[in-house]
This record gives sequence, structure tokens and C-alpha cells, in this order.
Amino acid sequence: AEALEQLRRDIDTDVKAITGQSETVYCITWQSFLYNKSLRAKQVYDQYVGAAETYPYIVCAGATYHLNNVRAANLHFTAESQNWLGAYFGIAYKRTIIDGQKFEPLKPIGSHTEGDTLYVKFHVPYGSLTFDDTYFDGATNEVTNEGFRLFAADKREKHITDVSIVSSDTIKIVCDEPVESTDRLTYGDITADAYQWVNNNRGHLRDTQGDYLQYVTDPYEYYGSLDGNGPPYGYIPVPSQTLPLHNWCVIFDTKIDDLTHFEDVPSNLSGDADGNGKVNNRDLGLLQKYLNETEVDMNMAAMDL
Repeated sequence: AEALEQLRRDIDTDVKAITGQSETVYCITWQSFLYNKSLRAKQVYDQYVGAAETYPYIVCAGATYHLNNVRAANLHFTAESQNWLGAYFGIAYKRTIIDGQKFEPLKPIGSHTEGDTLYVKFHVPYGSLTFDDTYFDGATNEVTNEGFRLFAADKREKHITDVSIVSSDTIKIVCDEPVESTDRLTYGDITADAYQWVNNNRGHLRDTQGDYLQYVTDPYEYYGSLDGNGPPYGYIPVPSQTLPLHNWCVIFDTKIDDLTHFEDVPSNLSGDADGNGKVNNRDLGLLQKYLNETEVDMNMAAMDL
């Protein structure tokens, strides 16, 4: 996180010297998704979200485990998914730069314990929480408990008996023993190791933004050979795709007592799709218009950062 902020500061200094601008340069990043079971959430995934929480000019556009990777190389996203990610950058850019409200991804923000039950409240960018296991059809390694795991202070994994959504921004996790404030809750950190996105570290929790906001891909595809031995560079027509822009929960590993405690009893838990920096229906219309009409390639702009 410190290195990313130093990079942003270096770019900010250089850009201001070149352009003479006074505006601070932001860094819009994403929760990098590494296909390696030896790397845990605390080592890699949390650092991107943590950087955005620590430094005011770093913005995390969200999780990326729902995006596809080039299977043979295991080095980068497919072209389609890279463009898809660019649309998420566009949303984060519009919210942060144009609206002046820093975008935050779907992530846990609060907790409440009652015996063997843990309630976790989330920051939901739009709409309400939902579990989506159909999105990863074809996976050969199962995601249990929607991707959630709970560990005692001595690193022993506790047995979760049920995970459910109790309101638009809160989930309920039941264990077969008491939940302690010193327990660690993880999500998406399922020790998977595979090239295909459907078989990797992931979870089933997302919001419903994609029901209303989609990214439509271009009806052509660029092709060419880097070594010059293939067909000439150019574009070929391909079917256009409509991709939902749901916000998927970031992979995380956190102690229960590191989340803000709330006293609400389950029957009073509620979520608000509008306000508090979240995207409302009017915003969605403007965002869709922005994504459709902007001449800025948010994908390439984000890569330049």
C-alpha cells in the first residue's frame, strides 16, 4: 500500500510539473486477483482495499474474481474482461472525480454478535445484497458457505452451519459454537489454485447494480500478430455483449473487533440504496450515459495510472 501511494505521489509531482495543473492526480486501482493458493488475503488482496482506505487519492474500483483470465498464460485478463474492468473504472471515476464522492467497493463495515451468531453489515454501492452461485457454473471446486470462513484466535477454523441475507446490507452467519470478537472472518479466500476464473478464490456475494447498469462491448475485435508472422493487424466483426456491472464483494480477512460494532437487533436492520455516497437511480442513468458517450477509454487511462 505504501509503495502504491509513493508511485501515485511521484506521478502527481511529474504531471503537475508537465501540465502546470493544480488538481491532484488520483490512482484508480482494483483488487488484483492472483491465481495462486499460496497467497492469502492478508498478503495481497487486502492491500489494494487497504490502500484506498488509508490514502485519500487512491480509489479501489472493486473485486475482479468474476472476470476471466487468459487460461494458458495465467498472466492477464482476456480482452473482453479488460474492457469490462474499464467500465468499473469509469464508474469509480465518475463517482469520485465528477460527483466528488470517493467510490468505495462492496466491503464489510460493521459487526454484531449474539452467542453463536454473527451479523455483518456491508457498504453496498447500489441496491441490495444477493448471493449468486449461478455465475460460476462449471466450477469443479465448491464454494461452501457462500465463500465465508471463520477462524478462532488460535487459527482453528470454526464450523459455519448457515449463511443468509437478513437485510439489504447485512448477512447472518451461524456457527456451532460461540462467535468471539477475536475471531477472524474471511471471504473469498478458499485456497483455490486454478487458471480458470470459475475455479479460483471467490465468493457468491454481490449487489444488484448490474440489473440496471450494463456495459455493452464493441461489435468488433482487434487482431494481429506481435511477431509479424500472423495475419495483418485489423478489426473483425464480433457479436456485441451486454455485461452486468454488479459490484462483487472484495476478498477480505478481518478480525471481528476490527469492524465497527453496531447494536441493532436483526429485526431493525435495514439498508438504504440511496445516499451516503451510494449510487441512486438518477446516478445510474447518468453513469450509463457517461459510459455510452464518453470518448475517454477508461480502460487505457486506468492502465496508464
